[in-house]
Amino acid sequence: MNKIKSIISYAVFFLGLVFVACQDVDPYGEGIANSLQLSVGQSDVSFDMERSSSVSVNASDNFGWSASTSATWVRLSPSSGVGVGNINIGVEDNPSTEKRNAIVTLKSSRYNKTASFNVEQAGTYLRIDTTSIGYFPLSGDKRSVAVVSNAAWEISSCPSWITTSAKSGNAGNTSFDMEVSENKDLSRDGVIVIKNSALSYRINVTQGGVQLDLGKQTMSFTNAKGSDTFTIKSNSSWTVTSDKPSWCTVDQSSGSNNATIKVSVTANTTESSRDAIITVKAGNVSRQVKVTQAALQLKLSKETLSFTPNSGNNTFTITSNVSWTVSSDKTSWCTVDKSSGSNNATIKVSVTDNTSVSSREATITVKSGDVSKQVKVTQDGVTLTVSESSLSFTSSAGSKTFTITSNYASWTVSSNQTSWCTVDKSSGSTTSSTIKVTVTANTSSNSRSATITVKSGNASKAVSVYQSKKESQYVSYCDLKTDYPFAFSDGFVTGWSVGSNVAYCYVKVYKSSEISSLTESQIITKLQGDVTRESVSNITGKIRRYSDLYSSTNYVLCTYCLDSNNNHGSLVKYSFTTTSSTAPKAEISDVRYNNQYWYFYLTKRYGAYSYYLYYWEGYDDYYTHEHFMAYYARKSIYQGYGTAYYTWNPDYRYSNRTSNYITVVSWARNSSSTIGNYDYFRGYASSSTPALMPAKREPTKSSGKNYESMPRMDLPPYKPAKVVIVSPLE
Repeated sequence: MNKIKSIISYAVFFLGLVFVACQDVDPYGEGIANSLQLSVGQSDVSFDMERSSSVSVNASDNFGWSASTSATWVRLSPSSGVGVGNINIGVEDNPSTEKRNAIVTLKSSRYNKTASFNVEQAGTYLRIDTTSIGYFPLSGDKRSVAVVSNAAWEISSCPSWITTSAKSGNAGNTSFDMEVSENKDLSRDGVIVIKNSALSYRINVTQGGVQLDLGKQTMSFTNAKGSDTFTIKSNSSWTVTSDKPSWCTVDQSSGSNNATIKVSVTANTTESSRDAIITVKAGNVSRQVKVTQAALQLKLSKETLSFTPNSGNNTFTITSNVSWTVSSDKTSWCTVDKSSGSNNATIKVSVTDNTSVSSREATITVKSGDVSKQVKVTQDGVTLTVSESSLSFTSSAGSKTFTITSNYASWTVSSNQTSWCTVDKSSGSTTSSTIKVTVTANTSSNSRSATITVKSGNASKAVSVYQSKKESQYVSYCDLKTDYPFAFSDGFVTGWSVGSNVAYCYVKVYKSSEISSLTESQIITKLQGDVTRESVSNITGKIRRYSDLYSSTNYVLCTYCLDSNNNHGSLVKYSFTTTSSTAPKAEISDVRYNNQYWYFYLTKRYGAYSYYLYYWEGYDDYYTHEHFMAYYARKSIYQGYGTAYYTWNPDYRYSNRTSNYITVVSWARNSSSTIGNYDYFRGYASSSTPALMPAKREPTKSSGKNYESMPRMDLPPYKPAKVVIVSPLE
């Protein structure tokens, strides 16, 4: 019931107010308004660390007011009210170190009443207490940092090796812990940056690092086994390793603080120097010592030694920085005077006599560690030559010599027929000597022979000695000669002149180079060995052919004859040179005839300047061998007979026809009157052959056709003839 009464009372009051308001908008009136009260409890509000405060407002009852300021950094709550109340004032952080002010004004919008107060905020500051930070050891530490700031702050930068208990803080007196981790590297510096809205502060942090110093950076060793030391200066624990532990080792693999390390190397048995790296590591810090060891040195002054078959010695030098051994692989004949030694030395190599005809080899090996060097030793075998392989004597007593040449200064000479064949020296020790061979007169009717044996070491040479039987007196007119020998490419000799007593003969053509160094007796011996003697009837009146003669080559025709009692005549020699294939030639290139005349046309070949022309008519001459015709024609030229044309005239030459059969031979010479090769034509004509028609020429020798069916050919079907004039040598 009381509640209902209260509601009714408020309703009546509200309606009364509405009524009053509707009746008069200024309930106080002019006089009363002037007496209304509006004021604040204080004229100044100051801020430093704090961020909020309040100001009381004193106003008359039912008097409405509002508060405002132009400063954006001041917050008012509430910003309006009625009658007595409080205004809460808040400020933002001052971004400047300078203080700042703002005016807060209260007023009524209906009555001319105002009140104000001043808001002052101190400038921003930031103070850090670093007295307890100091220097950090390499093991690390934790320290506390005090922060005094009238604004919120934060840690904006910090090294990774420093951790903090807080990353930011509010205005006021605050602190945070910083912890520095263990340092495994060199000393280090870092910066922590703390800032608020207006200021920043740098805290410099220094931490000690790992100390690692080595007394040496390099170590050098000879190739020999050895050791050396270096020192470690450190404030930390460390390890020591070698990258080449197979030959370079250390006596300590780990430790701490200062120490002395011993480095040992094995002997270097190679020809290459080598390197190793000793690494000392403390934390993340490492230092190195480079170890170098020299190579083994082993050099020889010579790679080869050469000896004659005779015993002897020679030397070579060893240049070395180590000990070594020396050995020979053929100690039976090649030895050294030292089997071992060290550093530099001279080695003497000795060889025994080599009596073999074969050379021999040995190898001297010098070795040190894994290195070996070799000297190749070569000793020649025995060589032996004699200037004559045979000596020929007549039946008369006499002497001849030959020369021994050997590279082995020891030889012997012996005869197997000392009763009639002796030597003036049986032995010697020089590399060259002349031996005189003496034979007594051979009074026997049989020839005889002996063998002279020359030995040097295991080399042996034989000189055959031949002595003819007792000879009859030289028989006159027991010779075989030719008055005009000449040769073609198929070579022949004819026109023989035979002595009255000749029964048998030896005949052969040699190249001049084959017999130029032989004596007359040696040529006779050669003839008797090269050909079989034959009856002289096989020679006289016939052509002697010699096949396969070379052009432009010197030859010698040799004859040696015996009578029926084996008495001999003299050696007869004829020298001649075959012409070249390009010697002057008058080629019979065309032959024609009519019922009365033969016509001949010649073409020059190979520098022909003038020519001779011979012809024979008649059936009998037609079948005469062309070599005989060439021989007689050439002999006529030699004797100054025949028709010669001294200037070249290409017109036809002609002859009165006396027979249907004709044989023509032509010769040419050059401008120096050197006579060259010949050409020939053999043909015939029948009575029914028209005038001035080409003559028919003989067929090839293998055609099997008769002459009448063969047309004329420009050249003979066989090899062109070659001929030279020769004169007897004796």
